[in-house]
Amino acid sequence: MRILLKQEAHVQAVNLLKKKINKRADGVFLWVRPVVDGFSRGLTKGESIEALESHLSELPDDLNDFHRHMLSKIDRRYFRETSMMLEAVLRARSPFTVLQLALILYSNAATYPETIPFTS
Repeated sequence: MRILLKQEAHVQAVNLLKKKINKRADGVFLWVRPVVDGFSRGLTKGESIEALESHLSELPDDLNDFHRHMLSKIDRRYFRETSMMLEAVLRARSPFTVLQLALILYSNAATYPETIPFTS
């Protein structure tokens, strides 16, 4: 967005998009962060501001509905790994390190060898 803000033709559209995000978020940071991250990826891939506005209009305002929406977008190839990580995090008594999450995924490799990355 910083690059677009340097281009005079996009300043008004970017500022309007920022206002829409702010209004839709209603102060909920947990809603804003994934939206902005997604927009950053979209801009990197060359999406237009109009396409980003269209994506924004499709997103639910309610945080629970928003999380359901995000989970529904997970590629089916990664659903098993995602489910295992979410289940582990939900049951954890303290936050995991990245290494601990990796071990959780690899612990199921004997049952599901296709989940090991970089194997064929």
